[in-house]
Amino acid sequence: MAYEFIILESDPQTHIARITLNRPEKMNAHNPGMMEEIKDAIDLVEMDDDLKVLIFRGTGKSFCSGGDLGQVGRGYGWKEPKPGEKERRPSIRRRLTVDKRSNEFFQKIFYCSKATIAQVHGYAIGGGFHIALMCDMCIASDDAKFGHPGVRIVGPGYHQNTLLWILRLGVTLAKELDFTGRLMSADEAYRRNVINQVVPLDQLEGATNKMAETLAQIPADGVVMGKFTFNLLFDMMGVRSAFDYGAIAHTLGTNIRYEPDEVNFFKSRRDKGATAAMHEKDERFRGRMDSDARFSGDKDAQAPKSDT
Repeated sequence: MAYEFIILESDPQTHIARITLNRPEKMNAHNPGMMEEIKDAIDLVEMDDDLKVLIFRGTGKSFCSGGDLGQVGRGYGWKEPKPGEKERRPSIRRRLTVDKRSNEFFQKIFYCSKATIAQVHGYAIGGGFHIALMCDMCIASDDAKFGHPGVRIVGPGYHQNTLLWILRLGVTLAKELDFTGRLMSADEAYRRNVINQVVPLDQLEGATNKMAETLAQIPADGVVMGKFTFNLLFDMMGVRSAFDYGAIAHTLGTNIRYEPDEVNFFKSRRDKGATAAMHEKDERFRGRMDSDARFSGDKDAQAPKSDT
């Protein structure tokens, strides 16, 4: 099947499938179309008994820079009022419906019955960070950066699954990243057991393939039953319920009120455009945390244009 925003490749001989995010001009920022295509592709992979491993990767300079900032809020049907018109905000029920659909996308990756590997280079931020966290394993190049600077728009705890952050990152790191929106370098993510390996960029594909080929030696039934066991135990700790709450939390976050001295991303986007609004929210944090990989260099600070 031909897709617009992704590439699906399957090799029954090696038992490995690959989903490649394919919006390089947007640093593979995910939009509703891409999310629906990934869900469809996962269905196809799960239905193929010859496949055991699914790799997620991205074309271009980055793995995934998160949600498309130009569409944030507008996915709810939010429209800028014309001159003289009164603003009409989307209903809570509309926003919750959209957020539930978004969470279904991340659940689709997390509960995939195949072994999943995130092959990360460049930015894995916002929704891109979540995609990596949903996978069973993550192998990254040494230029990779991880985190969710989108929390600087609303605040902590509003995203898809805060409990999964705690389980995957630990309470201390989860709270630090979620309250500050700072980014981790690949080396820090490895030291903190967030990812499995760090390799030079030119070795990333080889290292990922080696891991996938290793996992493919496991009996197919064993892979599926192992995934089911892990996911059932996660659910016993409340992960599935936390996905449901994540949709509600995100909907609540869309109703936030900004004080006069706070950066209102949505107003800035209206007046200056999405890219300028993104940089405005981040500039308030420049120099405040030495560990913020977002500001490891001017080039890095200017790179991503989406991170929700």
